[in-house]
Amino acid sequence: MTRPLRQTWAVVPVHDEAERLDRCLDALDADLGGLLVERHGDPVSVVAALAAEVEAEAVYVAEDFGPYGIRRDRAVEEALAAEGRTLERVGSPYAVPPDTLF
Repeated sequence: MTRPLRQTWAVVPVHDEAERLDRCLDALDADLGGLLVERHGDPVSVVAALAAEVEAEAVYVAEDFGPYGIRRDRAVEEALAAEGRTLERVGSPYAVPPDTLF
């Protein structure tokens, strides 16, 4: 006898997920002894300001291939370059980056 495929759907309000993420970040910060840095705002100004604050020569990110991510990263890269810093794209959030053949 074949059983029907059973699907379970849960709808979780966005604010619940945001609160859960907040709790996770708080726990991580506690585990790190208060060393977690969390910033909010426009990525261009926030990343450039944090890089300047810690005197970083370079900022490393996973390469983003989406239209928004490409535009954002180019803008961040320009802001960092204006201060003599670089944006280094390493790795990818994908198992195989787009345009990769094997």
